[in-house]
Amino acid sequence: TGEHDQIDLGWAMRWSSFNANPDDCQSYIEQKVRIGDRLFLGGRGDGANKALFHRGPFGKMRQIGFLAKKSGSGNDKTDLKVSAVVRYPSDEREPDKVGKLVADRGWGYAVLIAGRLR
Repeated sequence: TGEHDQIDLGWAMRWSSFNANPDDCQSYIEQKVRIGDRLFLGGRGDGANKALFHRGPFGKMRQIGFLAKKSGSGNDKTDLKVSAVVRYPSDEREPDKVGKLVADRGWGYAVLIAGRLR
């Protein structure tokens, strides 16, 4: 339904082994992701079919988010689209866990989704 609790709102803002450059991820979302764009699931291990991927203008896939734990996972028949791109406040208790852009602004972009997990 595109609700805030259906995705990990901080994923695109935080440093992790899966998001080694959150500043680049934030810039990509700001410049390339639009409402109505189709999203694809990927990932591996415990995160299989929970990672949200966007196909850029030249066909390259880029991870831009992650489903929330309570949302479960999907499969290759899942049909998801961008329902909104929102600004979400960063957790100021751990400013070293977010990229420089987010730390400077105090917020970052999160991509909300709509569709059906299958």
